[in-house]
Amino acid sequence: MALLRRTLPAGIDLVTSFAGETPTVRADPTQIHQVVMNLCTNAWQAIEGDIGRIASPSEGTAFARPEAVLLLGRGIDLEDGEPRGEVLVLWRSDRDGVLGTGNHVVTHSLSRDRHILTLTATDSDGGAATTSVAINMVPPAPLPSAPATAASTVQ
Repeated sequence: MALLRRTLPAGIDLVTSFAGETPTVRADPTQIHQVVMNLCTNAWQAIEGDIGRIASPSEGTAFARPEAVLLLGRGIDLEDGEPRGEVLVLWRSDRDGVLGTGNHVVTHSLSRDRHILTLTATDSDGGAATTSVAINMVPPAPLPSAPATAASTVQ
């Protein structure tokens, strides 16, 4: 596993689990090693382009203005792992422009109507990936009116 760990990029978690009563297998260790390396390399290549992911908000969520909107996302540099002090994640609205940077941004100022929120994750080599969700900023619900009371007369 140590050779496999050194082969995969730092941003990839390698988790192993072996059953306690795993039977012994008679096989060529070199061939088994090659099979495991191929499987893990194929899995890594399948996720290689996924350096950005939005956790919140969910697609189609409606928010009553001026409700705060929490933007949660993640950017990973697949070669170098988690960013260290560099700006890797940029949030943007198609209506209001740049909203902030970082994995966690709170905004209170989104304008009314539909927004496409885009997370752009850029790795240390300048490679970038984007992902987006659409949300709606709706007018606040009207406040309930006070119940009408009978007019009283003063004598």
